Amino acid sequence: MIENHIKEELSKNFLRVIAANKGFMLDVPSLDYGVDFIASKTHIREHDGAKRIYQDNKYISIQMKCTTEASIAFDQKENCVKYALEVNNYNDLIENQNSGNI
Repeated sequence: MIENHIKEELSKNFLRVIAANKGFMLDVPSLDYGVDFIASKTHIREHDGAKRIYQDNKYISIQMKCTTEASIAFDQKENCVKYALEVNNYNDLIENQNSGNI
């Protein structure tokens, strides 16, 4: 396996561990249109002693990025992470936000 594929698999599996620990399910879209995972919260409903697990109808679409360069910075003043995003990716986020999906 080449180094980039190793990094990609490590980052995806790291996200899976975090999501599972917090009770989220990660679905993988069948076609790649810039979304790597769709995350939704799981809940447990009990009725007459029986437990049923179901997914929340709210979700977030996730696109993974992996880098080894110092291209990510934490801004302590604004308490946020800053990353130089390509224009096409930024426009995709804005389009999704305006459509009500995010």
